[in-house]
Amino acid sequence: MDGKSINGFNYIASFRRYLAADGSHVHHIVPLSTIGAEYKLDPIKDLIPLCPNCHAVVRRGSEVMSIETLKEHLAEAKRRSALATRPHSL
Repeated sequence: MDGKSINGFNYIASFRRYLAADGSHVHHIVPLSTIGAEYKLDPIKDLIPLCPNCHAVVRRGSEVMSIETLKEHLAEAKRRSALATRPHSL
């Protein structure tokens, strides 16, 4: 992993001195509680690295947020941030 999470933030570069590893959390796209013991985990298909903040967001609430929904929220937040920092014309 390059240290970048789904939101593009590089935790390794920013917090290297505080981290023992790369700082990413590994998120199970299909929650473990919904699959049986006979399920064969495919790390490429079933897991995704997330920064700790994004992982907390997708796990918040009674249902796990999809990665696509998280990406939509991040894109909207980035769009709003860009609008807020744009100079206003008079």
